[in-house]
Amino acid sequence: DADGVHAEVVEADRIVSESVVHTQGAASYTPANAGELAEILTELSGKHLTGDVDINCLHVTSGNFEVQGLYGAAGNLTLRNGEMNALTVRGCDRSAVVYVESMAFSTSGVAVAVDNAAVMLTECSLSAGTGLRLGANWPSEAWMTDCDGDCTTLATLGSYSRLYVGRIKPAGTLNCAAGSEVYNSTDDPTFTAASSPSIPTTQTVTVSLSPTSTSTSGYGSKLYQGRY
Repeated sequence: DADGVHAEVVEADRIVSESVVHTQGAASYTPANAGELAEILTELSGKHLTGDVDINCLHVTSGNFEVQGLYGAAGNLTLRNGEMNALTVRGCDRSAVVYVESMAFSTSGVAVAVDNAAVMLTECSLSAGTGLRLGANWPSEAWMTDCDGDCTTLATLGSYSRLYVGRIKPAGTLNCAAGSEVYNSTDDPTFTAASSPSIPTTQTVTVSLSPTSTSTSGYGSKLYQGRY
């Protein structure tokens, strides 16, 4: 099981194992403080998830934390209901998504760093120099839905990384490296107000950029903007 191999009697002349697969089944935690949360995340490092792991960070009010090496299609990790300075998620298989829900981040540096992993931020508040940093090379990928806050740079994307941003998002600029992709959803007030067209009449829908400013550098970077 997740804690190892348990046996009352083992009879063997020799046991050889080049590697041991570490598994973690479904579990729920409510750490009492930042130290306990760090210990839980360290213990989860490199684990094969066979069930969903939920961590209620209600009693966590600060700190820098790291999630590393999760994999397995049968489970995901959720961090929710707390406050921290920064979170790094690295080296996780895309089948094991890290969900961050109702968390508040505050730092002059990078609030959430994603390197070779998939992270979904929902109803989070980011007040940071850089709200989200995606490392180079896909599958560094993130979703941001119903988040608020104020960042100098909303997101910095490394080469060929991907970001999906919902209608409500923190203030800040986007910095896109070569080959990176941003899918950004914004409201168009004329869309809902327009009357339904009758076929074959066509209806024109306009969209407008919502970031304060947007810059791309290098060949192949893309910004997808609009609502369809």
